[in-house]
Amino acid sequence: MRPHIELFRSYAALPVLAGLLLTLQLAGGELIDAWSSNAVLRDPSWVELFFWQLMHTGFLHLGLNLAGLGLLLVIHPNGLRGWWWAARMLACGWVGNLLFLLINGLSADGSVHIALGLSGALHALAWMLAMDCLRQPHGKALLGLLLIKLAYEQVWGAMPFSSLVGITVLVDVHLYAVIGAVWLGVFLRVLRRDNHPTA
Repeated sequence: MRPHIELFRSYAALPVLAGLLLTLQLAGGELIDAWSSNAVLRDPSWVELFFWQLMHTGFLHLGLNLAGLGLLLVIHPNGLRGWWWAARMLACGWVGNLLFLLINGLSADGSVHIALGLSGALHALAWMLAMDCLRQPHGKALLGLLLIKLAYEQVWGAMPFSSLVGITVLVDVHLYAVIGAVWLGVFLRVLRRDNHPTA
């Protein structure tokens, strides 16, 4: 097989995900406006919880998240081969949205504060990539930067550059998605241990 074809197959999840996000951005304006209003949405379905992370409030919001994904690709390119990373990332992003909804997403009138965008899932991906290469210097650096960012957001709120997006950044979703990544990592470790018991 030609090297460039093999390279494309190895990283096929990246253009597929980017294409899906762009398509939803082009086609989902009315849905985004409705969800962003935080006014009348009640009792969201499990499917809606999953798709919130794929919807963005604008092209700048989408572009910043794609830039974040590109940065993670540069830091640990081998971690973004295949499709498994994307499945884990989106699963953890879904957990982040679910935890946010359960903990502090409901208003007094029963409406729902929702978190649009891939940023929660990206924080979970950063955690998983850091764990994957923790013995290497860039893995330690990635973990350190992620923990510093999460701590900053919990104490002082959104990072200064977040204002460029023009929306309120729900930083708790970042933390909850990373918690989802920790849970998933523990679950997979236990699963592997049960499938390969030692004597």
